[in-house]
Amino acid sequence: MVLWNMPRARISESSDSIEGDFKMKEIKIYSSAHCYKCMLAKRYLERREVPYTNMDTGEEENLEFLRKNNALSLPVVVCGDKVIVTPDNAQLDEIIAFAKEA
Repeated sequence: MVLWNMPRARISESSDSIEGDFKMKEIKIYSSAHCYKCMLAKRYLERREVPYTNMDTGEEENLEFLRKNNALSLPVVVCGDKVIVTPDNAQLDEIIAFAKEA
């Protein structure tokens, strides 16, 4: 029995939004492969079937973004002009709602 059938999404060519049966702003997660809190944040979005782009902090351009935003811990979640460092589940819910306002 299916209780919830969320429309599948794909990344648009513009990479500013995600398209499918709905549109939403792109969510980026700056994370490290060995970061437990990063894994939890990504898992939280995946369980809610919310697409995101993983930004590996092993790449210099991603580290530069973190330096510019004075982010001293991971994960860092970005959606539009919102930047949240080490978000809890309530803050992730706010980002999801903000992304869906597209």
